[in-house]
Amino acid sequence: MAKRDDQPKVCESAFDLIFDISINTVVEGEPITFVCSVNSKPDPVVNLYKDETPISRETTTNLTYNIGNVVRSDRGNYKCEASNIVGSDTSQVQRLDVHDIPEFDSADEVTVGHEEQYVIELEVSANPSDVTYQWTTNHPGIENTDTNPATFTFNDPDGSVTVFTITLTVTNSIGLTTKSIKIIVMGSIRYDIKTFHYLGLVVQVVMS
Repeated sequence: MAKRDDQPKVCESAFDLIFDISINTVVEGEPITFVCSVNSKPDPVVNLYKDETPISRETTTNLTYNIGNVVRSDRGNYKCEASNIVGSDTSQVQRLDVHDIPEFDSADEVTVGHEEQYVIELEVSANPSDVTYQWTTNHPGIENTDTNPATFTFNDPDGSVTVFTITLTVTNSIGLTTKSIKIIVMGSIRYDIKTFHYLGLVVQVVMS
C-alpha cells in the first residue's frame, strides 16, 4: 500500500518581477508611490533599494512603498529585488527626479571696509538649475558694478554709506527664494595735517 502524504503542497510558479514608480519626476512636497509586484509562489522576500541602500523589506507578492511628502533628499536611483525557492530577480533601476525651488545660504550681516571692493557670491541649489537672479539695495548710491548675474560687486568710494541692505531673489520654474543681507561699512580714519611755525621751523602735526 502506498504511503499517504498528508503534507500540504506548494504550487511553484514562474518568477516575474515588475517594478513601477507612479511618476518619475515630482515637485518637492508631492506624494509618490513605489510598487514591486512579483508573480510567483510561495511569496518571495522583496527588497526596495534607494542608491543601493535597502529602505523596505517584506515577504509578499506586492510591496507598496509610499512617500507622502517628497523632499529633495529623496532624489535618487531605485530598484527592487525579490527571491524565493523558485528563483530571484532584480528590476531595472528607475530614477526619481525631484524638482524644487532655489535654495541658498547667506549671512544675515556682513562687515566691509571703507573703499574696499566687495563681491557677494552665493552657492545656489535648484532643480531645474536654470535660474534667474535679481539683486536690489535700499540705498540708491550702491550699484552692482559687474556683469555676472550671479554676483553683486560694490564699493563705497566716498564713505557716505554706513549701513545698507542687499536683497537677492533667485527664481526657477518651480518658484523663488528671497533673502536679505545687512551690509555694515566700517568708517575710514581721516587725517588732517596742521602746519605750525615755531622758532623759525615749520612743524606739521597729523591730527585724526
